[in-house]
Amino acid sequence: LMQETSFRYMVYIHDDASTDGTQDIIREYARRYPDKIVAVLQKENQYSKGVKIVKTFLKPLLRGKYLAMCEGDDFWIHEEKLQKQYDFMEQNPECTFCGHGGLTVNADSSKPLGKNTISREARIFTIEDAIAGLGRKILTNSFFYRLEILDDQPEYRVIAPCGDYPLPICCAEKGKLGYLPDIMSAYRVTSNAQSVTTAMRSNTAYRKRYTERFDAMLTALDSHTENRYTALIEKERNRIWMNYYIQAGDRKALAQEPYAGILRGQSFRKRLVTFLELNCPGVLAAVRQALLQHRLRRTNVRIDIHNPKDEPWMNP
Repeated sequence: LMQETSFRYMVYIHDDASTDGTQDIIREYARRYPDKIVAVLQKENQYSKGVKIVKTFLKPLLRGKYLAMCEGDDFWIHEEKLQKQYDFMEQNPECTFCGHGGLTVNADSSKPLGKNTISREARIFTIEDAIAGLGRKILTNSFFYRLEILDDQPEYRVIAPCGDYPLPICCAEKGKLGYLPDIMSAYRVTSNAQSVTTAMRSNTAYRKRYTERFDAMLTALDSHTENRYTALIEKERNRIWMNYYIQAGDRKALAQEPYAGILRGQSFRKRLVTFLELNCPGVLAAVRQALLQHRLRRTNVRIDIHNPKDEPWMNP
């Protein structure tokens, strides 16, 4: 709602049966801003039933030329975010997608922990960059793309276990991918010892299912693109399986090619992290926690989340 634009925009909020009071907050927002907010509130969790949320509940409601994304625990920090991306897309009609720089912030204090940027200047990327993982390298809460992209759902995107990787590829099939260096969004990360890597390591079966689905997506992508990018796709396939074997502690698999060669070619820092992940995961988790706490102590800046004074009912 802090966005300042020369155009009208709508906010579509889907809540999948939250039980923590979130729906009450959404209802109050929708009541106060009926011209801007469309709320879709579930009584039973749909994601756990395998329902495609965007396709089933949101896509039929969406109107307009462009779509911007902001997942529930993230937030935007620049009042001209939408305007800047809109202007870029209008000035570069060959582009179907635009991302931008952002921050990682502490989940508890919103203190900045670091920047998430891939360039110091505006850039144009291609489908090769997307297949090489552009969607992983920029924050999902910076995605801004043509709404028409949702009309085309190739198999590789339908079966994908994630959204950040395949979406830029879908966009790149229809045009170029833009990037702005402006820091305009924030991604919350937890300050405790748990991380995605730690969680995946503790549930190897889940990680394997995820990796197998990602592998199937890559196979479908290779077929969809008529094997034009097989080398790039195989590199990505090797990456996901190597990560799986590292997190599963499978030294035998890692001793085989191509993983052994990939590990030999890594920097000393990456090889050290891999060694700790395989042999001393508790030590690695402790080191990461200590580094995070060190960064928090060094940071004296706090991002102020927009909270109008006339809305005292909202928890900042």
